[in-house]
Amino acid sequence: MPRALTASILALTAACSLHAQTGNEVVFVGSSIGGSNDNHYFVWSKTGAYLPGTSPYTDNVTDAEWTDQGRALYIATMFGPGITRCDWDGYSPTFSSFWTTNGGCFGLAVDAARECLWTFSNTNATGPYRELYCLDIDTSSPTYGAVLAQTNGLSGTPRERWELSLSGNRAIVPNAFISGSQVDIVDTDPSSPNFTQIIGSTWAFGAAIAGIAMTIDCEITIDDQYAFLAWQGLISGIPGSGVGVLHLATMTWLDFDASTSGVQDFVTPLQVITGLSISYDGSVAILSGAGANGGAMRIDMDFANPHLSTGTQFMPGNPGMDHLWSVALSPTLDRAAMTRNASPGSLLILDTNSGAILQNVAFPGSGNLYTTAFQDASPMATYVEYGAGCAGSLGTPTLSAIPGSLPIQGANFQVEIRNMPIDLAIMTVTLESSFHGGMPLPLPIPNAPGCSLLVSPLVNSVVVGSGGVGTWAWSVPSSPAFFGTMFYNQAFVLDPGANQLGVVTTNAAQGRLGY
Repeated sequence: MPRALTASILALTAACSLHAQTGNEVVFVGSSIGGSNDNHYFVWSKTGAYLPGTSPYTDNVTDAEWTDQGRALYIATMFGPGITRCDWDGYSPTFSSFWTTNGGCFGLAVDAARECLWTFSNTNATGPYRELYCLDIDTSSPTYGAVLAQTNGLSGTPRERWELSLSGNRAIVPNAFISGSQVDIVDTDPSSPNFTQIIGSTWAFGAAIAGIAMTIDCEITIDDQYAFLAWQGLISGIPGSGVGVLHLATMTWLDFDASTSGVQDFVTPLQVITGLSISYDGSVAILSGAGANGGAMRIDMDFANPHLSTGTQFMPGNPGMDHLWSVALSPTLDRAAMTRNASPGSLLILDTNSGAILQNVAFPGSGNLYTTAFQDASPMATYVEYGAGCAGSLGTPTLSAIPGSLPIQGANFQVEIRNMPIDLAIMTVTLESSFHGGMPLPLPIPNAPGCSLLVSPLVNSVVVGSGGVGTWAWSVPSSPAFFGTMFYNQAFVLDPGANQLGVVTTNAAQGRLGY
């Protein structure tokens, strides 16, 4: 990364008030109790300090998701408004109704790149008539709060647990009773011709060993390659709790025991599985559990050799680890938040490497703590083109990210410039796209008819191409201080025959540093 731009970003982020401090992020805990004013808690993960409250906006919470770098929290409820929005100023919440439905909302998932929120909700007040709904959460959009899309093929079968991939492109929606029953994969990519359609279905063969089993939780890796399904057997005396991993490209389950006939899931020692949370790439899965044996465990996955995957149970038999219910990984993946439904209820913060309890925060008089959400100040990396360039000797030059490349922190990000007549261009990187020298952008460029300045140049670098194509690369800094930082690009392509200035311009692009 250019040093000048790095210094500029550091100065900018230092001047900003962070709503989510890395290492001391806020954990939201929701409850499900009698009455309409259910308890909720905002807990600072490092210190254990917490802010309690009761509100009709947190009536029988089923899920919660942080957005906007920890500035907003969306809460799904069984009753009341359906989905609540909570604006968080770093110290206290402000609740408001976001979306009202005829029935309850089951689960939430954020598509950060497209600024939309998905939920699974009843289309009628009663009965198994739930569909996935996509809602606009872009506060600057004229359709903010509106339904943008929904599925129409999921109703009629009892379902409750589901999950969206971090890419926003896929959703896994299994049946509630999963033994020998169906798991559906839904296309949630708006650019796809199969958007909102079921694009794959399979049977949960591994859960069949339990006779009768229920879906407990599910997740999808950020690359949309693997879906995790945690299930729990319901017949006493029959061993049965496990995690199945589905390879989405082939719709086949990984076999964790090649020495046994059939497909074998990863069998856990937990008496009752209650929750699942995975790292972005799925290499680590953290489980919460209840029952006399407790508790919590870590699975280190080997996708190429599933039988080499290993499981580590954290402090088995520890009475302080029983009755764990929900689990949420921290944005840095080194900690996990788990609720404990005991008397009193509490929140545990665990080290995901050692299993050590870092915080044990008791909530006197509380119970049914079924929802945990770790504040996330690290948004997904994005790179979106906008505006238009001007025509030159080889046509209009273009600027775009190399397919599959994003400004992911700690990675090498690559941008391609095309239609370079003499294989030479200047790339600018800046933090400003609204004004240049006090003048509003875009600005026409003198002696270059039709060409416009779309960003305010800050740091410039030479790009040498070959065959009309040049590549510009950044080594994106990994510091948490840069999470969510927006930057802008535009390239100026040397073209002596195009105009008096001898320069034509590309389109611009807006990037966001993230995971």
